[in-house]
Formats: sequence, structure tokens, C-alpha cells
Amino acid sequence: MPHHRDRGDMPTGAFAGSGAGWIAAQAPDLSDHTVRIELHDVPPAAERAHFDEILETPFRSSSGELALTDLTGGYGEADLHLGDTEWFRVRVARRPADGDGYYWLIQFWPDPTRELPAWFARNSQMGDRASGVASDIEALLSEGSRLELGYQQVDAGGVVVGA
Repeated sequence: MPHHRDRGDMPTGAFAGSGAGWIAAQAPDLSDHTVRIELHDVPPAAERAHFDEILETPFRSSSGELALTDLTGGYGEADLHLGDTEWFRVRVARRPADGDGYYWLIQFWPDPTRELPAWFARNSQMGDRASGVASDIEALLSEGSRLELGYQQVDAGGVVVGA
């Protein structure tokens, strides 16, 4: 998309997401980022107090390898060998780094249960832009006290936005 037509939308509505064989993470600027990738046999202890954004989500590995790249960089040499396990749980955590950019911690462990994604920490800001999810919810709620959803109406009059 040409830069002048980019509205700044976040396609996943969050800082990271995953699919079959890929993980996408939103790095909102061109600063250098520090990325630490870990493979564990069991779920590692969560370091929730140290990160502004934390997502856990299922990840399917078809190649047994993980390569870090940018969106247009293509597949490179493996940065982490995952082995023969097909399904993992991945925790993607991000916090501002000292100086510019972000520090990322990406942790994998085998998990055949494929639980739904879960956010354990979410910042209301994406870099210096407001989170798409937060602004979407606020826009919906500010449209009136009643929202029409298909054939049902939901009373949202008691919802408070902001503090």
C-alpha cells in the first residue's frame, strides 16, 4: 500500500498474532529492536510485570524451524530449531527498550491443546498511535445508548468509556 494511503490501521487489532506457520508482530517504527527467542519443554514462568504487551497463542510449525524476517524479507536461515513437534503455545511479550525500539521476548513450548489466544497485558497505545481496538470500542459506544446487532438490540447505556 502506498505510504500516503496508509491510515495507520493495525490489521490484527493487536501488537502480534499468529497463523499456520507464521507469527506477525507490529514493530511501529524503524528503530532497532532486540528480540530474544526461547524454546522450553514446559510453559515458562510468566514475566508479566516487566512487559506492556503479552499475548499467548497457538502456533503450528510445519518445518520445525523458525526464522526472523521482515514482511518482505522472505524465508532465511533458521534462527531457532523447534524439532518435530507440530503444535506449540507461543508467548510474545514486548516492552519499550532503553533508548529507541522495543525489547521482545518470544517463548515457545509444546502444547497440543491449541487453546484460544489470550492477552495478559495490553497497552492502550501502539507506538505513538492509539490502539485500533480501543478506538473502535469507544466509537461504537459513543454512537448512542442502543446498538443494533443483526436482529437483536443490546442496551449499552450503562457502559462507561474512559476514566
